[in-house]
Amino acid sequence: MNDLFIIVFYNALIIVFILFFAYLYLMYKRKKHINALLEKMSSSHAKFATNNRAQMQFEKRKREWERKHPIKALKQRIKRFFN
Repeated sequence: MNDLFIIVFYNALIIVFILFFAYLYLMYKRKKHINALLEKMSSSHAKFATNNRAQMQFEKRKREWERKHPIKALKQRIKRFFN
């Protein structure tokens, strides 16, 4: 009985370690993914937010989209107003 308990305990311990390291690996991958997204967003922001021509193009496309989709645009304005 004691030998069976030791075998089950060690197997459970191995499974717990595997799950723990898998969790750590997934958290590490998630952190790398988030950092990559932030880096991409910051470079994109630096490229377009300070560029007046790009900002004007964005506003023009936004107006065109609002003209093509007036109901969706109205919904977005209402959401922005209440948030």
